[in-house]
Amino acid sequence: MKTVLLAGAAGVMLLAAGVVHGVWSDRWNDGADLGAAVAQLERVPLTVGEWQGKRTEHVSDPRSGLAGSATFLFQHKKSGKMVTVFLACGRPGPVSVHTPDVCYAGAGFEVERAAPFSSSRPGLAGQSFFTARLVRKRATEQTAQRIFWAWHGARGWEVSDNPRVSFAGRGALFKMYVIREVTGPSESLENDPCVELMETLLPALEKTVFG
Repeated sequence: MKTVLLAGAAGVMLLAAGVVHGVWSDRWNDGADLGAAVAQLERVPLTVGEWQGKRTEHVSDPRSGLAGSATFLFQHKKSGKMVTVFLACGRPGPVSVHTPDVCYAGAGFEVERAAPFSSSRPGLAGQSFFTARLVRKRATEQTAQRIFWAWHGARGWEVSDNPRVSFAGRGALFKMYVIREVTGPSESLENDPCVELMETLLPALEKTVFG
C-alpha cells in the first residue's frame, strides 16, 4: 500500500512539473497575444508634456526569451535633461527573471540593493517601482546611473520580490526600465528627472499602449 501511495505521489509531482514547464515554455499557446503585445510597443508616444522622445536602435538578445523590446531616449525641452526608457514584453517567466541587478552586474556594474519607490505625484499615485544606483569603475572613468523598474500587472506598474511567482498567471507581461546618468548618491529621488518623466509618461502609456 505504501509503495502504491509513493508511486501515486511521484506521478502527481511529475504531472505538476510538466504543467509548470508547459506554462513556462508556452507550449499550449498559439502566441497571438504575444504578437498583440509586441504591436503595443509601437504605440509609445514620443511627445509627452515637456519631453520629446525618439526611438533608438536596439538589438534584442534572442537568448533573453523576450517577445519584443524597444528603447527610447527622452529629452526635456527646456532643461535638456535626458532619460532612457526600455520597454519589453513576453511571457512572465523570461520577463520576470531578467532584472537589472542581474543584467547590469553582468555588464560590469556594481548594483546597490534595490529599494522600493512610490510617489504621491498625480501621474505616479498608486504605481510601485524598484530603484537602485548602478556604478561601473574603469581605469580612467566612473559611470553612475539611477534606474527605476517595474512590471505592468493587473493594477498598473507593480513590483515583487518574487516576480516569477507573482506574475505567473498573466499571458503577456510588460516591464520597464527608466534610466539616467547621475553625479552622486545624494541627489533627490523625488525630483529626479526619471520621476519627472514618469509623472507624464505613465498616464500616456495607459491611454496609448494599455488602454
